[in-house]
Order: sequence, then C-alpha cells, then structure tokens
Amino acid sequence: MTCTTNADPGSPGSAVYAIIRGPAELRTALDKAFRGVAVVTCPGNIQSPGPWRRNATLSRSAALVCGLRNGVPTMTTEADLLISRVDATARWPTSARKLYKWWSLHS
Repeated sequence: MTCTTNADPGSPGSAVYAIIRGPAELRTALDKAFRGVAVVTCPGNIQSPGPWRRNATLSRSAALVCGLRNGVPTMTTEADLLISRVDATARWPTSARKLYKWWSLHS
C-alpha cells in the first residue's frame, strides 16, 4: 500500500507498507526497498541498520534503516514481515532529523 496524502501537519510526502508472505520473500523485498539507498547513521547517532522499538509496543523491536535516496532522507523498518518506509519528497522536503522525529512520534 502506498500513501501519498496525509492530513497530519508536518507529515512526510509518502509512505509505503508491504506485508511479506514469509522469510524467503523478505530478503527480496528488502533488497528492492534498499535499491539506490545510501545507508547512513540515524539521527541521534542511532545505529543503522539496527534495532528500534515502536512507541506503541516497546517490548518488541523492529529493524530500522535510515538512508538517503538521491540525497533525500528515507527510513525503513521491518517487523513481523511488515516493511514500512517513509520518504521526504518535493512536497515535504525535510532533514533526516525531522523525518526521524516524525516517525518516532507516529509509530
């Protein structure tokens, strides 16, 4: 599912969510998600790729990757075969720090 409109002020330009069938398909899906992405350390000097906890479920961790796609900040998480990605866009140009803050508040 791809979302391009969000009524939340300060929301990112787009978000993509994908449910993966199983572990065998996960590697292919992640390879596709990271195609053209330069992996960088997340804001706050947080390891990328690395573990991350959603605000709603602090007891469970997800994998988090921060990166730049054509110089534009992007964040991808994976947990329980659900891949989530948010991107800054021309409609919502932002810094990696602002994107990470939005993601952390809305997870």
